[in-house]
Amino acid sequence: MVDEQEQQHVRNTTGLALGRGKRPKLGHKRLTVSLSPQQIARLESLAAAYGCEYVGKPWVAGLLQKIGDNELLVVPAPPAVRAPEGSS
Repeated sequence: MVDEQEQQHVRNTTGLALGRGKRPKLGHKRLTVSLSPQQIARLESLAAAYGCEYVGKPWVAGLLQKIGDNELLVVPAPPAVRAPEGSS
């Protein structure tokens, strides 16, 4: 039994020595932004609406990845409509 466990341990560590079990380096750069809680909530809502989730939670980075990969198109919102002056 001990010999079998030792062989299993050797197989497991051999895989690690070959680089298995590690996340591949993709050459990505890190981006840091400062957002208000309201902005974060809006982005998380959009992320959830477009299926960008990680561990069951909205994932803003996934939303940005889809935009960067041209899977989602960002279109400017129409300008706010103002009531004409003098009207109430």
